[in-house]
Amino acid sequence: MIHGTTSNESMAGEQYERCDDHALDDNLREFDWHKCDDATWRRPTSSGCAELRVVRETAAWRRFDISGGAITLPTPGRYLHENGLLAGPIKYAVSARGDVRCRGDLPQAVENSDDHASLPGLITAESHNVQWARAITQLSDGETPSPGRSIDLDRLVEHLTQSGRSASRDGDRVLIHFHLPGAFGQIRFEHDPRVGPRLAADLLSLPGRRSHFLRAALRLASEANWRLPLVRFALGATQPSVLSCEVCFGSALIPSVWLMVALETIEAAMSLTLRELQALRDPTLARLLVAVSTA
Repeated sequence: MIHGTTSNESMAGEQYERCDDHALDDNLREFDWHKCDDATWRRPTSSGCAELRVVRETAAWRRFDISGGAITLPTPGRYLHENGLLAGPIKYAVSARGDVRCRGDLPQAVENSDDHASLPGLITAESHNVQWARAITQLSDGETPSPGRSIDLDRLVEHLTQSGRSASRDGDRVLIHFHLPGAFGQIRFEHDPRVGPRLAADLLSLPGRRSHFLRAALRLASEANWRLPLVRFALGATQPSVLSCEVCFGSALIPSVWLMVALETIEAAMSLTLRELQALRDPTLARLLVAVSTA
């Protein structure tokens, strides 16, 4: 199975410092969240009380479960389809016990102010904690974030290039290129009118695949979706027949720390998942995984 969380968290932890807990507390209070104890926040909404709870914390990430308010959890068979419709760095995931949860992963990071100083209108000086708290609040209220103003894609390409990435503009999107063992990967930066700007990469086209391969591939995607922080796996967001991995920002003003962490998590997800999907071309292995998963 996919064991991506540990390696990905250690990678992010080497490059970013731990964030200030008190700063996040202040940001949540700005959006009318009330702290009830060390791990739980509550907020009244027109649909009932929303709850935000810390369920896991490492040197690199904090994971929150979000429930109540306007949040309606999909069935286990639909959550991959619903993931692509969530605005903000949030996802539905199936736990090891088989229940669907809505979760948000927050990088324990601080921004370097120099990262956004030369890119007004593209990279915002607003704290990533503020962006994250706003996305959680809008989700609990059942609101869709405003798409905001359009992003200067040429400046985004310039910023990525200066950061050591290989990127090019392709019409109304930016393609970010990277090499995998035996493969060439592309990540898209695009603006979806329903959920706003996001990074996305296609992993697998579903039509024509044998049933045992599809079941095994979706099982692996489900495991990765649960274990990897921030990145979410989705079906049917823009192409109903394609399995993709993505990070949705939920705002047109993207702090640099979100952009770089999002790229790292998607690259890690692609590196891990594509190798396993290639291995499933062996029908014996695919059938064995399906049998083990349903036992």
